[in-house]
Formats: sequence, structure tokens, C-alpha cells
Amino acid sequence: MKYSKRAEVFRQLRTRYSGFLTSVLWKLTGNRELFVEAMQNALLGMWQNVEKLNDKKAGAYIYRIALTANSKAWRNRIGRDGQIGRGQAGIEEDPAAGYDFRADSRAIAYIKPEDEFFDTQKPALGSLVERTVIDPNGRLLASLDSNDPLQRYTCTGAVSELAGVLYHPWMHVSYAGENRIFFASSKMSLPSSKLDEEKTTIFCYDTLTGALSEIVHQVVLDATKGNVNLYLFALSHDSRKILLNGKKNTVGIYALGGDLSLTKILIDEEEGFGEGESLIAQWKGPDRLSCLVSEKSHYLTNDPNTPARRKEIVILDANGNLQQILSKDWPDELLNY
Repeated sequence: MKYSKRAEVFRQLRTRYSGFLTSVLWKLTGNRELFVEAMQNALLGMWQNVEKLNDKKAGAYIYRIALTANSKAWRNRIGRDGQIGRGQAGIEEDPAAGYDFRADSRAIAYIKPEDEFFDTQKPALGSLVERTVIDPNGRLLASLDSNDPLQRYTCTGAVSELAGVLYHPWMHVSYAGENRIFFASSKMSLPSSKLDEEKTTIFCYDTLTGALSEIVHQVVLDATKGNVNLYLFALSHDSRKILLNGKKNTVGIYALGGDLSLTKILIDEEEGFGEGESLIAQWKGPDRLSCLVSEKSHYLTNDPNTPARRKEIVILDANGNLQQILSKDWPDELLNY
């Protein structure tokens, strides 16, 4: 398979199964660092086996890849003697979980903290980084670390620090075409006092000009009153809409371009559930999205006083119309949120 075709199929698979991989791997790992490593392993496994994932059995094969990726992550963390591997303590960078590959798959963008040790409950200085991972000939830029007892490979590609940010472990990054990078970060004015609050929003970095701009309209930020976790955003394929994941698993769509009439809430607080985020809503193709809804959701029952048997993952269109109950035939174990 030619590299261009391989990259295209890989991007399609990653988009289609990102929500599934996230759900499975988070359940298996239950730890942010393990989750990030397992996800990296899973994406690498998908890349290496693209030829086998181009038929109707792709879902089952990717599930096996996820299980293998999880096992590898745990083996790297815990040695044969049952002790934490020494190499795990010397990670130079602790990238945020929401990294993204460039459209040509030759580079990756992510947010990293400036210091090796930091308090995840407090604002920390960080950087938006772009790292080259594949050379022009399609070769992976990595070398074996001879000093690592786990015999892991380290990326040797060029690194560009694009912008200074306030770091959070769950900050998200998303490429928009070839030359723009959307990312979430907190903003604070300096000097600041203990009375000042950090406010998370979404920015766009132009890799050609180096310009940095804030994306989300202030009216939306004021209206949400902190009920939307912007660092969990998901950019649509045409880069015109953003999925906003809110507290208690609420979901909204923010339309870029200033037309606030196109911004809508799909799952409001009345149908929200839980305290944290159980499953992050994601785009499924150009104009559909997947999300987890509660037993009392109007997508599952006509009467909120007569709830459905369990929560379900549904497919909606961009207007909020139900297209499919994706998890209808899934075992209960996969929906134990």
C-alpha cells in the first residue's frame, strides 16, 4: 500500500474509532499516564496493521489491538519483579492527553509542562509543541534508548515550541488543515492575585504567520458560566464547528465564524448525569457525532419518568436528530459508567 493511501486509511480509522478506543482504554487503564501510553501503542498498532483494517472485521481487530496496547503499557509500567520500572520515572516530557497528528501524519502537536514536577491541581507553565515524527521518505524518526532498561524507542525528530501556555494534563490539541493548530489553554493576566480566576478557552495558532488568536466568543464563555470544559473540545472535519463537552456530560456545538444562531445545546443540564465526564463526545464523520446519554434522555424514552434500562451511546446529526443507538447490542460491561 502506498504511503499516501496508508495515511488516508489511517486517518479515517482513527476518526471512526477514536471514541471506541478512548472508552475501552480508559476503562482498562484508569490512569492518565497509562492511558496516554496505551493510546499511543494502539495508534501505532493500527498504523502497522492498516492493510488488515480495511474490511467489515476492522472493529474486532481494533479491539484486539486495544487489548494488546493496554497489556504493553502495563508491562512497561510494572516489571517482571512487580516493581515500577525505573525508566518510567525519567520521562522528560509529560504531554497532555489530547495530542493530534498533522494531516500528512508526519508531525504531532501536543502541550507539555515546562517543569518535570508540578502540582496538577494548580496552573503550570507549559508549551504548545510540534514534533516531526516521520521524515520525507516515510521513515519513522526514532532510535533505541540504550540507557532505558525497558528498551524503548525515543523520537529524534525536530521539535518546535510554538506558544507558551498554562498547562493542564487534559488539554486538547487539534490540527485544522495544514497550517492551523487549535488548542485549549487557560488565560490569566499578569500580574495576578489570588482573587483572579483562570479561564479556559480555545486558541488558534497559525504555523505560517505565527499569529495566535482566541476562538470562542466571549458571549458564549459568559453564558456557560464555567459549565463547559473547553479543554475537552472536538473540532469538526471541516474545522467550522466545535463540540463542547460540559459538566455532567452535557454536549453543545459551537459554530465558528461569529454566527451565534448556529450554536446549539444538544444535551442540557436536565438530561445531564454524573459529576465528571463519563465519555467524551466525538465527531463521527463530517456531520454526525457520538455521545453518551442518560436513561432519562429524550433520545431513549418519551417519558423521563419512565427511564430506559441503561445509558447508551448514540449517533446524532449536527442538528441533534437521533441517527442510531450505537451501543444497542453492546454488553452491559462496556456501558458501566
